[in-house]
Amino acid sequence: MKALNEMYRVLKQGGISLIIDMNHEASAEDIENEIKKTGMKGFDKYFVKFSFKNFLKQGAYTKEGFEQLIRESYFKDYKIRKEGISLYVYLYK
Repeated sequence: MKALNEMYRVLKQGGISLIIDMNHEASAEDIENEIKKTGMKGFDKYFVKFSFKNFLKQGAYTKEGFEQLIRESYFKDYKIRKEGISLYVYLYK
């Protein structure tokens, strides 16, 4: 929440802040589709898939988790869009 409040403080009136983060609720199929888009092959493909599933996803927020953080911050206007394995969090001042 401190980070969100600092973003709010430095953002100009009418400004938009964007956070792009992995979605904790991304499915195995979402991860597989994301990997396919990159065209990765071999070891790189398996390493990145392993990293998404076992490290990045574990530390990621859900949409509801972001909403809770935002409610505790100075931001009152926001939009969260899910796309593939990502959450796009738009914060408006």
